[in-house]
Amino acid sequence: NSNGDGTGVSASNTIGITQSGNYANANVNVLGTSNQLSINTRGGSYNSVTATQNGSNNNATIDQSGGGNNTTTITQNSDNGLINLTTVGASNTTTISQTGGSTNGHSSVVDITGSSNTVGVTQNATAGNTTVNVKSVGNTNTFTINSNAH
Repeated sequence: NSNGDGTGVSASNTIGITQSGNYANANVNVLGTSNQLSINTRGGSYNSVTATQNGSNNNATIDQSGGGNNTTTITQNSDNGLINLTTVGASNTTTISQTGGSTNGHSSVVDITGSSNTVGVTQNATAGNTTVNVKSVGNTNTFTINSNAH
């Protein structure tokens, strides 16, 4: 969905979705200009991605592989944000939210190998930007990261 209600501007956005496996789901909403979104799910059934980009020059790459029942939700309500998310395994839940920020935008790089992991990243700023990098190998881990710049 790009500017679904027709009240905003949606221009020069690039969305690429490749899904294999049964019952895969992608729910995408993009508003703004020059946003890029790449979604690749494979290796199992019931993989799901919900992505919202509302701003300009955001870049998100989501790669789910190695199993099914993975759920990813990303929200970029800012400009110049970067999300690079890789999950290898089954039954992983990942949520990344970026709001506010300044010229350079927020950055999240999350790399998870294993199953039944839960990752929640919230990046918020009234001034400045935040950077979050998470790398985990293992099962049934939980990460909750709140990064704020004032």
